[in-house]
This record gives sequence, C-alpha cells and structure tokens, in this order.
Amino acid sequence: MGIFVKLQGPENILEQKGYTNRFSGITALDLYYRHNPGEIIEMETDADLITLSTLFDVIEFPGEERIDAVIPAENGQKYYVRILDDTGMGIQTWKPLQFYYSPSARRFFDTNDMYPQIRHREELLLEHTAVSSTAVNSWWYGIADAAVLAARYGWPIDKKIVQKMGFQRPPTRLGIGEQRIVLMRILESQTPGIGLQILMESGFIKEHWPLVFSMQGVVQDKDYHPEGDVWDHTVEMFNYSKKPDPDIGMGILLHDCGKAFSQRQNNNEFDMHAQIGARKAAAFLRDLNFSREYIKRVEFLINSHMLPAYLPGMPVHTVEHIMTNSLFPKLLEIYRCDISSSYRDPEGYYRICEHYRKFQKHRKNPFRTMDGKVGRPGSALGPALKSARGTVSR
Repeated sequence: MGIFVKLQGPENILEQKGYTNRFSGITALDLYYRHNPGEIIEMETDADLITLSTLFDVIEFPGEERIDAVIPAENGQKYYVRILDDTGMGIQTWKPLQFYYSPSARRFFDTNDMYPQIRHREELLLEHTAVSSTAVNSWWYGIADAAVLAARYGWPIDKKIVQKMGFQRPPTRLGIGEQRIVLMRILESQTPGIGLQILMESGFIKEHWPLVFSMQGVVQDKDYHPEGDVWDHTVEMFNYSKKPDPDIGMGILLHDCGKAFSQRQNNNEFDMHAQIGARKAAAFLRDLNFSREYIKRVEFLINSHMLPAYLPGMPVHTVEHIMTNSLFPKLLEIYRCDISSSYRDPEGYYRICEHYRKFQKHRKNPFRTMDGKVGRPGSALGPALKSARGTVSR
C-alpha cells in the first residue's frame, strides 16, 4: 500500500467536494504493476474547468486533446487532468488503457474485461483498439501509447500496429504537452530504446521531432561505430543504461544530435558536434516547454559528453568547473553507455572513474592541490590551481 501514499494531492480535494476522480491509463497501470509513477499523474474527473479553477490556485489549461488541465502537487508531481464526458469514458486508444484506479474506493476498474491480458501483458494487437479511437485522426495517439506500453512494461506490440499507413488526410498531431508526456514516460522507463524505435519506425518521430529524426541515416566510421548510424548508436546506448533517469535519458537521446549539422574538419568527422548539438537540443526542449533548469542540465551533458575520454591528460584547472558540477556522475554514466554501445573496452571508463575519485579526494585535502601536488592553500601551487576556471571546447 505504500505506493498510494505518494499520490496524495488534488484527488483528496476533489473527493472532499463530492467530485468523482480516478487515476487512468498509464498511471493506473503503474499502480497495478507497482511501478514508480514518476512526476506525471494521469487523472480523470467529472468536475468542470470552472470548478477546477476555483478549487486550485495554481492550474494551467493547455486545451489539448487529452489534457484539459494541469495541476501541480506539493510533492513535485503534476496531475494531467481530463474532464469526463457524458458517457463517463475518457479518451484512450487501447482497451488495456481503459483501466482505472479509484483512490477513494481503493479499487481497480477494468471496463473492457482485459484483466487477463493486463495481468500477463499479452501482445497488443490491432483488435485491442478502443472504441473511442477508431477514427483515423487518433492514429498518432495510438502509436505513442503503444510505444509507452512497450518501453515502460515490456509489453509485446504487434508489428502491424506500427506500420506506416496511407492517410487521405493526416492524423491529428499530439499537442506540445502530450508530446512531452510521451517523451518523458519513455525516457523514465526500463527500456526506452524499444519505445523510441516504435516511434521511429511508425513515422511518429519524423512527424513530431525533426531533430531526433535527423540522426537516422547519418553514417559513422565503422571502425569507431560498428553498431550503425547515429540513430542505431543512440538506441543501442539505452541497452546499457543501468536505471531510468530523466537527465541521463535525455542526454543519451540527444548527445549526438549535432552530427547531422556538423562538418568534417581535418581528422574530425563531426567537428564541434557536441557544441552544435547542445544548441539544437536546447531549442528542441524549449519548443516542448521544458523548464529552463532542465534545459540547462541537458545542455551541460551534451556539450561535455566528449570530455571524459580526455580528462586524465588534461590540466586539472581547465576542467575543475566540470568535474565539480553535480551532474558530472551522470556525464560519466552517459560516457559509459557511449563506449559500451560501440563495443569498446570499458577499461578507459574505469580509468576515468579512478581519476575522478582521486580528484574528489584531493579536493578535500587542505595540504594538496586538486591534481594531487603537495602544497598548502595560499602557497604558489594552491591558489593558482584551486581558483582557476577554464572551458573545454572540441
């Protein structure tokens, strides 16, 4: 029962005022599978928008197909609220997603008798399309939901679902908030690569995220990247990620997004791709309305992702500002996934970890400089190295 404690928030206020509310779709499945729901909570209620605006001081109304309101909770979670229609049914694309949890009754509700399939995670087939999503304009929503199910729960997906279709009129694109939810739910999953590959094969990424699509077909030197092009390399990296993390996940996804826009310079096939990619990624994330703080974190990871390989041979004062950054351990994790996906020897990664360990040790020693040289603060060695700041650019 412990997981329900984390979801104390707007549902209590709505219940106190006599309104029906329930967790739906992915959030209900998260609760059933004892999966960490993360920051995104999907909820449905019969309270109208005017009522919601009077009950909650902080609320947004994005006006998207499946998001009528967004309510932040005190614990950092955000409730994405959908107003129930007259039938009491929310808009879902697949029958297993028409699954609900009532926080007041503490019960799950399976409206389509899909419990055996949900319990055993049986293959998602075209026949499992929900009645409310048979219209062609909801096809991108169905693809996005299938990708999340596959990435988040390892749910098998029938390949027919992701095959590109010829439309007489284009299906409705997801709204900005809806795209952000799909992306984050996949990146915080155990197997993001599976979900992202579904989005790529179906055409979803080409339609919604041109920057990500630009990685496909960017050829790399087989001596360094036998796994394939930039997109193949990126997807392969997720196979080596140890645990879901929104910073690391986005860093992996976009770390090489600058390669499609970089030029060969001397022996560097993709000159300045990290710096170019950081700028491209920042613009991409701004378009999806990510917070300024989050964008800065991702920019750091992308801009610095080439650095770890060269750290042991660089003067400490030139990289001190990077090694003391709180995101540096995440940068090392991205580097580990990077070299592992290219089948390179992990010895270099462990050598860098040892270098970082010694750096941290010397930082705490008042009788040594940060590169391990003997000296006291105030000596000729100490202040020059401990106060210097530099930047690294490749």
